[in-house]
Amino acid sequence: MALSIAPAGLTAAAVPNELRVTAIFKERLCGSYCINADMLPQATVTYNVGTPRLRGTALFVPITAVVSIVARGCGCLAKTYQFSEQTEVSFSDVTVAPTSLPTLVVAGSDVIPAFVNCNRANGVQIADSLIITLPAAAPAA
Repeated sequence: MALSIAPAGLTAAAVPNELRVTAIFKERLCGSYCINADMLPQATVTYNVGTPRLRGTALFVPITAVVSIVARGCGCLAKTYQFSEQTEVSFSDVTVAPTSLPTLVVAGSDVIPAFVNCNRANGVQIADSLIITLPAAAPAA
């Protein structure tokens, strides 16, 4: 499985402590499937945010994605594929590590066929629009 992270365009002013990215997963499957509305794979991605690490003024946030794909093939049999990917996102100009985990929200998801040849696909591409938000800083004592 290949995973890439890219900045997402903003339609409004940037929000402090918020990062908007697109996570794109692309995987070649063991079998092919017919490309029509009834046969497209069903895909779900579950995200887990790990403990952030402050290095200098950069805060690194580890993210684990568990991807599950159910493809029906060109017959009646369905096959389930499961993959796990790890990545990190970072926030700049952070002076204090948060005391709780950042939140991650999926704003939208798109699943399309990949590795297409003659109306059959041998893979799938999943694009998730993610919003990652750091918790508000604790008030000074």
